[in-house]
Amino acid sequence: MNRQSNNSRRPMLYGALTLALVIVIYFAFMYPWPESTEVVGTIGGVQKADKYRAEQISEADVQLTDEEIQNLLQSDAIQKLLANEQAVDALRAMDAQQIDALRTMDARQLDVFRTMDNRQLKALRTLEARQLDIFRTLDARQIDVLRNLDTRQIDALRTLDAKQLDVFRNLDAKEIDALRTMDAKQLATFRTMDARQIDAFKNLDARQIDALKALDMRQIDVLRTLDARQIDVFRNLDARQIDVLRTLDALQLDAFRTLDSRQIDALRNLDAREIDALRMLDARELDAFRSLDAKQIDAFRSLSARQLIALRTVDARQIDAMRNQAY
Repeated sequence: MNRQSNNSRRPMLYGALTLALVIVIYFAFMYPWPESTEVVGTIGGVQKADKYRAEQISEADVQLTDEEIQNLLQSDAIQKLLANEQAVDALRAMDAQQIDALRTMDARQLDVFRTMDNRQLKALRTLEARQLDIFRTLDARQIDVLRNLDTRQIDALRTLDAKQLDVFRNLDAKEIDALRTMDAKQLATFRTMDARQIDAFKNLDARQIDALKALDMRQIDVLRTLDARQIDVFRNLDARQIDVLRTLDALQLDAFRTLDSRQIDALRNLDAREIDALRMLDARELDAFRSLDAKQIDAFRSLSARQLIALRTVDARQIDAMRNQAY
């Protein structure tokens, strides 16, 4: 009797064991047990491990292997710059060469650079790599003055070639501050000067540049044809002489620029009153005057203002005859 009951339970036991085995195999394959490294010492280790796997670098990600670039991107100045959406929008329009030149700027330069508005950045990004490479050598004070230039002035300034910019960066803050008050037309004319002329021009002090900026377009156009020696002598004129000189019209300046270095050197010793009388001469009289040699001009400048005013009534032929007479 007992043997029969045991035999009847055996199929049920086998069936239960088989079902349990199937369930274990199902969960083993469908829900694998996490590794010990994923769960030890954590709460919810499985979820953290899944999140970690999802954040791993994929084939579509870009890895930075240059340590200098990594340090640059982590700098405080770059982080501030990236926080400015307008600056980032202008920066991303720059090509690789421009950005390569930009990234050599130090923190102070970048800090000033990021304060530029969108229009200035948009104009600035049109500079080519060589110009930016020179631009980055400017110190913080020069850049601080430079960033006050409006879009038109930057647009005119960006046409300067590398040699001109190289000379331009040697200007101090006061000279740049005076220079930035020039309008776009004056800067456009200024940029036609060659490196030697600009090199001589940069020796002018702030007062002379401030007086010089009052010249109109025609006068500057004539002035830019002066060679380096003439400009070198011209820069020795004081502010009052330049202020009087700027009242000369284009024709008079055109005659003035034909004077050689010795004549200009003698001319710069004239005081303001003498130059004021001299500017009343017309183009023909100046044309005759420029044929005088240095000794004659030196004697001429000893005349008083009244004598000069009387002398200006003499016509060109009389002056031409006078200059042929020996002292």
